[in-house]
Amino acid sequence: MKNNIFIIFLIILVVNVFEVYGQRSAFKNDTVSINYLLNKADSLGWNNPDSMLYYANKALVLSKQIGNVEGIINSYLKIASAEYVNGNYSNGLDAAKNALTLANQYNLKKYLYHINNSIGLLYQQIKKDKESIYFFRVALEHIDSVSQPAKYSAICNNLANSYFNISDFKNMNKYRQIALRIRKRHHLISALADTYNDIGIYFLSKKQLDTSEKCFITCYKIKDSIGDLEMMAESLLNLASIYIQKKELNKAEELLFKGKDIAIQLSAPYYLKAYLEKLLELYELKKDHLSQNNILKQLIHLKDSLYVVENTKQLNRLFTEFETEKKDLEIRKLKDLQQEIDKRHKLTLVFITIIVFFLLIFLIFYINRYKIITKQKLQILQQNEILEQNYIELQQKNKQIQEQKAIIEQKNKDIVDSITYAKRIQQTLLPNPSYWRSLLPNSFVFYLPKDIVAGDFYWLAETADYVFIAVADCTGHGVPGAMVSITCHNALNRVVLEEGITNTNAILDKTREIVVQQLHTEQEGQLQDGMDICLVRIDKANRLKIQYSGANRPLIIISDGQLKEYKADKQPIGYFERFTPFSYYDIKLSNGSCLYLFTDGFVDQFGGERNKKLGTKKWKELLLEIYKLPMNEQFLYLKNFFYQWKKEEQQVDDVTVLGLRV
Repeated sequence: MKNNIFIIFLIILVVNVFEVYGQRSAFKNDTVSINYLLNKADSLGWNNPDSMLYYANKALVLSKQIGNVEGIINSYLKIASAEYVNGNYSNGLDAAKNALTLANQYNLKKYLYHINNSIGLLYQQIKKDKESIYFFRVALEHIDSVSQPAKYSAICNNLANSYFNISDFKNMNKYRQIALRIRKRHHLISALADTYNDIGIYFLSKKQLDTSEKCFITCYKIKDSIGDLEMMAESLLNLASIYIQKKELNKAEELLFKGKDIAIQLSAPYYLKAYLEKLLELYELKKDHLSQNNILKQLIHLKDSLYVVENTKQLNRLFTEFETEKKDLEIRKLKDLQQEIDKRHKLTLVFITIIVFFLLIFLIFYINRYKIITKQKLQILQQNEILEQNYIELQQKNKQIQEQKAIIEQKNKDIVDSITYAKRIQQTLLPNPSYWRSLLPNSFVFYLPKDIVAGDFYWLAETADYVFIAVADCTGHGVPGAMVSITCHNALNRVVLEEGITNTNAILDKTREIVVQQLHTEQEGQLQDGMDICLVRIDKANRLKIQYSGANRPLIIISDGQLKEYKADKQPIGYFERFTPFSYYDIKLSNGSCLYLFTDGFVDQFGGERNKKLGTKKWKELLLEIYKLPMNEQFLYLKNFFYQWKKEEQQVDDVTVLGLRV
């Protein structure tokens, strides 16, 4: 009996020794696998972010299984880089912050430069430049300008870009000069070209075209000498923009075609889209409608392709997130199993003796338990049969779900395609840009639909004696609003161009009559659909004489720093129980007066620090701030202000603002 116990003890001891050795070998092999996966992700770089994400996630799962902290940190950094390229900045920030938590927890200072720089770049992309500045500064504290000049200058350049975004030009210039000085001293040619490109962008924003041109040419020559096609494409696009502003259109056209070829060579659809849009702008200035139509066809085809690519990418990202969550669950299970193994390794000979003792007890009771176990096996077999049946039913249900999903996806695609086509139709109703500029050269229109199609529209018509302009807001937005807008647009054209009515109040009266008649049905009775409108008539013989009428939409005129608001009639162009004929204002303007016609989308937008509506008061203050600026600068100011005010909030309504200086 003693010999048998000794043999059992030896067998258990040998098994434990081999198990420990096997685990150490497995750990070593897993570390090699992690390094392979991370190197594979690195080799893919930014050209294939989805594959980079795939290998980084595999490395992350394996690193967590064996508790390899540095492997986990490096995996998170690769994930952050891939999500940065894919535009999933929130996911990238989560990964980078996980890496930062581990690096601080385990005091791994060698990673702090890389992690903080990555977080800064991600915050920079989501327009949180103050946060990005903080993390760039922390990154600078963990890098030495002497031993690592390339990395140090890169952070300085990143800091300069963030300060540029918040218009802190003093600090921008400070860090830009540091980056420029280091890169010149250490002959960092490619990085030096990047700095010249950023400096060129700054001077371009300041309308210093000659200085900006020199910077972009310097950047292009350097990138051409080292074969950096991507930055060559960007430099050519910037140079073409300068030449268009300088009216050197032939030179701009030559650079745009050269850059377009590079974009095609790079298989870079977003660069190609930018070049096609710039060519469209060029041919519009040259009045080359044949080339303009050709470029427009290419641009529409490319945008349709990009739409499909973006949808496919989104589905792939959702699948990746699902797989990652599933792997995290497996990791937690493996961790629990590892804890149990660790406990077993800590057992002493005393516990082994106890196990042997219980084994002997088990043998004594084995015969008595045999019948019970046999019965339990039978029950298990029966349960397995039930589970197999349930599994088959589950597979059938899953197949039905997949079929329904495919049907829904196809229907959704058909609906989106139809609405997109409707948008193209609706855009044909808007005034032709070249025709608009020929009649109203000193004007702008900020037009931003909430959805693919809009309930807002702006309108331009011309007769022998007058020019008519209007901004209208039809009931609703999206498809319903777009349908009503077509009815209202056609009614205005009919009243002015076919029936020859020229007084603004009479135009609104007759338009209301047509709209009410067309939107009335026997079954539904009188609908409440219609539009609010601000309508202005400009006298061709004397452009300082205008006439205004409005339905719920006022007209604002600013002259010599004084803002005056002309109130509209409190009734829509549509069914209204207490309707009265529309009134009008005959207005005499002074030279340089600015007129503003607008819908309520801008004023009603939620945003700002307190997430409240902009409001009429703030809107008037904003117009008083900008009315002296050239009209194109007013447009850019309003556009930038709107996006900064809205931030992450959803757009609440269609936005249309028309500005005109007489």
